[in-house]
Amino acid sequence: MKKFIIAATITCSFATLPALAIAASENNDGGVEAEDDAAQDDPYAPDAIRCERVAITGSRARRTRVCMTNAEWADQRSAGNRNASELLDNATRDHTQRN
Repeated sequence: MKKFIIAATITCSFATLPALAIAASENNDGGVEAEDDAAQDDPYAPDAIRCERVAITGSRARRTRVCMTNAEWADQRSAGNRNASELLDNATRDHTQRN
């Protein structure tokens, strides 16, 4: 009986999706404004804000939410890669000079 109720609930929720899509398309006037809105809603645009959950060092469970633009995430990622490369270069250089 429990499985039947779950299956019925899922089926009903999927059955309403086409109606919601039609309602959303009827609200949209179309044209140039819709294209402009789509450009503003582009999740890959450099000015689009994206939030990520970042683990706190020293904790297995605690996380914090960090929100930045895509351009800031790219800058942070490239700075981290640059720091890691410098660390490895310095470690390799120090090791070869000692031998």
